[in-house]
Amino acid sequence: EMPILTESDLLMSILPQGWKVIQARTGGKKTSHTVILNPQGKRFDSIEDVNEFLMHQGGIEKIEEEIKKVFARKTKVENLDLTQSAKMKRKYMAMKNPFRNLLKRTLEKNHAVTVCKKKKSYDYQMYLIKRKREIKKIFKGF
Repeated sequence: EMPILTESDLLMSILPQGWKVIQARTGGKKTSHTVILNPQGKRFDSIEDVNEFLMHQGGIEKIEEEIKKVFARKTKVENLDLTQSAKMKRKYMAMKNPFRNLLKRTLEKNHAVTVCKKKKSYDYQMYLIKRKREIKKIFKGF
């Protein structure tokens, strides 16, 4: 599960060790803006200002490498294999699919209907033969 990052969380993950990110409100206003503080207490208003400061410090290569490592760690994709229960559920849903083996199901239904009709026909023929015998018995007596 990947956590949701706010602006300050993202900045904290990008900035070097010891730097701070704070949300500041000015003059009692409801809106706030982000302020970045370095370990010595110097204030920066944007990540671009921090970048410029670090470039003047001469350690930008180290910082870029650290940023790349942080992003690689944050965006690392974990194992994408499905769990056993998810695989079973997918198989079950595939088996329930009404279009799976449509021809086979249609043939089975038609066969069941035909057999049922033949059974009814057979039963009706047997009924007629039995009735015919009974009628013959009745007329033999006359």
